[in-house]
Amino acid sequence: MPSGSLSQRKDVLLEVLGVALALMLLVGSFYLTGAPYLALGIAIGGLVVVWACMKPKRLVYVLIIWCCLYPYLESDLGMPRLLSYGGDLINILALLFSLRSKKPRAVKWGWVPVPIALFGLVALLSAIVHGVSPMLMLWEVRNVFRFFAFFLACICLLDTEDLKKIVKLLLAVFVVNLVLCSFESLVLHYGQDNTNGLFGSGSGGNAATDVLLLTMSCLAVFGYGRKTMDLPRVVFIIAGSCWISIIAELKFYFIQLALLIAVSLVVSKPSFKNLFLAVLLLAGLYEAVQLFYLFMPSWKEFFDLQTILESSSDGGYGSNEGLNRLSAIGTLQSMFISNATDNLFGLGFGAGTYSQFFSAPLYATWGETLHWTWFTDAQIYLETGYVGLACYTAFFVVLGAHAFRLREGLEASEAALVETGGAMAFFCVLLIVYNCVLTVDPGGYLIFFFLSMPLVVDRERRLQPREGKVIQ
Repeated sequence: MPSGSLSQRKDVLLEVLGVALALMLLVGSFYLTGAPYLALGIAIGGLVVVWACMKPKRLVYVLIIWCCLYPYLESDLGMPRLLSYGGDLINILALLFSLRSKKPRAVKWGWVPVPIALFGLVALLSAIVHGVSPMLMLWEVRNVFRFFAFFLACICLLDTEDLKKIVKLLLAVFVVNLVLCSFESLVLHYGQDNTNGLFGSGSGGNAATDVLLLTMSCLAVFGYGRKTMDLPRVVFIIAGSCWISIIAELKFYFIQLALLIAVSLVVSKPSFKNLFLAVLLLAGLYEAVQLFYLFMPSWKEFFDLQTILESSSDGGYGSNEGLNRLSAIGTLQSMFISNATDNLFGLGFGAGTYSQFFSAPLYATWGETLHWTWFTDAQIYLETGYVGLACYTAFFVVLGAHAFRLREGLEASEAALVETGGAMAFFCVLLIVYNCVLTVDPGGYLIFFFLSMPLVVDRERRLQPREGKVIQ
């Protein structure tokens, strides 16, 4: 039988099976939900997942796209909250495929896995010692470790070209978000906390918006330094980020931008080009802050060190009873920690967790008052103590330092990706205190994709000689 005829029959068979699967999913989901649009969405989503599994790296693409769509579908189009758990399914499939890969053997891991392995050990022992319910512990494993699983999946499944394609996709998302956020603010007159474009008009969308702005800004700054991004695009990205920060009241982005300028000067080779960009960005940052004061007169003179420290320490964030960023751990320590052992190792991994279906006893009593789940450092400290928090934080510090060591000898576009990943690792140390984006989606997935970039690029460099390629 001719090979062409066999291939055509195989294609026809796959099409028939695809249609049959779509009909089964449509009928089955409609029977279970009684909602035709939801059933159609499940059927389409099921087909997309099956299609992605045929080439596992597609799962990462699908999860990134899902991160940028589901908040809008949920908060603005009324899709059920259960939609958010679709990311877990995709993530688990990506992890299973990644465990079959041999690519991690070529990764120069350094000390990167050690802190998170120690954190996992502390988390497990703390849960056992305090008798935390296995269900609560497993749910907290899902909350915290799913992003590390995604980090591994990215390293195992993606190559450098995939990184560049996803970055282009996220740049497109940035442009779409710029338009949507402007429309929401200027035309629909949404409140600042609800102006998040594709990341939805519900509470919490600001965290993912900030991640998108920060990652795009890192790509712009390091891309310009490596001559892979021209000045007009850099100005567009930074100006667009500042504009979104103004209308969405993302004060923290301005602090991040100032730190990014400083980091770029420290890690980049001294040159007139880099110095010019730093001066230009500082001037733009000053003007953006003045425009922010114009739009938000109630925050006049906020960007003063003493004011920032006081607003992050005094009272509570969101309510007088709640925790605040810089005083959260001290408050938890005085209320719940009664001995040195608990101070070091916490009350047990899962002891302070919750979901829409169940919650830990401690959370049921105090969680909705104190809101420790709003801050990653508070959540990690409460459950694993100072030792667990130190191990968790050390992962990002070690990864950042390791990333900047890996950039030597890379071509410009790849070095820019590695530097972006390294800078994001250091910014994660701030994000641990600032909010809970490292333990919630969609922002967590976006962050850990960027964190994986240095190791993906380095792995590809190490595999090139075996494939007969020349390292530039």
